[in-house]
Order: sequence, then C-alpha cells, then structure tokens
Amino acid sequence: MVVSEGAKLTAPMRVFPAASPRPTKSHAEVGLHASLAKCQQPWLAFHSLRMRSKDGWEGEGDFVIVNPNAGLLVLEVKGGRVELRDGRWHQNGRALDKAPRDQGLSF
Repeated sequence: MVVSEGAKLTAPMRVFPAASPRPTKSHAEVGLHASLAKCQQPWLAFHSLRMRSKDGWEGEGDFVIVNPNAGLLVLEVKGGRVELRDGRWHQNGRALDKAPRDQGLSF
C-alpha cells in the first residue's frame, strides 16, 4: 500500500452483527448495514440495539453509532416514501404512530 505523506489511515467501522443485519423486513436497514460496513471511520455501529433497565425495555435504535471522541448517534431508518403532511409523518402513504425524531429521542 502506498500512502502519501500526511495522509491518515483509518480503520473500517466495526458493525455488529458483522456478517449481516439482525432479521428485518426493512430493505433500508439492510442497505445501511452494508454501507456502514464499508465506512472508513474507527467507530462502532450496532444494528437494532435494544436497551434495558431494571424495569424492562427502554428502547431500540435501528442503528446506534458510537464515536469514542463524540458520543452516540441514534439512527431511525426509514425507507420508501417518507413525507411530512399536515404536521404528521407518513411512510409509503401510511401515518406513522411516532415521529422519527421522537423514536430516536426515546432510545
């Protein structure tokens, strides 16, 4: 490998599970899993990460990205046609029960 002077080598992102995403019907999540596996950042990515407290489930993030220098990023992945109509979020013509932002914040 030839590296130009001053260039920084970065490690690929470690994605969990590594081989494939957890079972999902979402083509968007499958595609994002593949894209994150190619990302050249020394971060961690967890697909369908669920969090628990002593009282039970707290939440689930479609993807949780961990950057040791900056913190966590929770991604709620939406595929197909996503739109905001009259103050309500819709996906593929159906109203969502919870806004994507609210889903991420509830993690």
